[in-house]
Amino acid sequence: MGLRGVGGLTWSVYGIMRGEWALAISSAVVVGIESVLCFKQRRGVEQQVQNDTGPIPVAAVGAVFP
Repeated sequence: MGLRGVGGLTWSVYGIMRGEWALAISSAVVVGIESVLCFKQRRGVEQQVQNDTGPIPVAAVGAVFP
């Protein structure tokens, strides 16, 4: 994901330098999409780690099943 983002950024800069605006804009869109996907993936991993570390309700299980 990071490699595609860096590649898109490089192509965007190249497009700006050459004056090829279609290449520059499309590559900038790729960079934006890759950034959003990267942040969403990181946020999902952080939420999963937070949910997996909760306390185990052992006392409640013993109360229901004596």
